[in-house]
Amino acid sequence: MRTSLNEIQEIEEFLLHKKDSIDLKNQRLLNAEVYEKIEIQKYLYSVIHQMGRNVVLESIKEAEEAFFKTPRFQPIIRSINQLFNKKS
Repeated sequence: MRTSLNEIQEIEEFLLHKKDSIDLKNQRLLNAEVYEKIEIQKYLYSVIHQMGRNVVLESIKEAEEAFFKTPRFQPIIRSINQLFNKKS
């Protein structure tokens, strides 16, 4: 198992440009299994990134709903609406 973790760490450093691994670059070109592992890890990073983005968007939506439904913020909301509804 430790070998697997070391391999994942090496791929991560390579993908994040923390380490310029000529050995890994060569292995990627010559060994289909290494190439596949690198591509899988790239895909996983993109999925994790998208999941994080979705969590942030959901939090923003919840905050927006709370803001617009809270009575004490209604005067501010009306003021903002008046600014944008004024005809020039």
